[in-house]
Amino acid sequence: MSDWKRKLAAALDEFSPGWLAVIFAGRAFWVLVLVCALGGVVTALRNPQYCIPALFLATLILYFVGATAFVTAYGAGARLRYPIDGFLILFAVYGLWMLYKGKVNREA
Repeated sequence: MSDWKRKLAAALDEFSPGWLAVIFAGRAFWVLVLVCALGGVVTALRNPQYCIPALFLATLILYFVGATAFVTAYGAGARLRYPIDGFLILFAVYGLWMLYKGKVNREA
């Protein structure tokens, strides 16, 4: 792994600056979705009304992540990640909604 700088430079040379910006924006979007989804899971688990469904969906997400990690030998298995995208977005929207609702309630 001592030649990581050369490998990184070669990988960056394969794409134009426009495509690199698109790739970076896509990565940033999914990192934001993941952070918001984690907040949504925590918020849903603290709500007694949504605790059981949230626990089920969180377990389902962990199952898909675990199965992907096992099948791809801890590699990048993006095609196996698709079943959880909807659940991540669902939790992210719930987390953002609760954040917005809490902020509105504090201002009122």
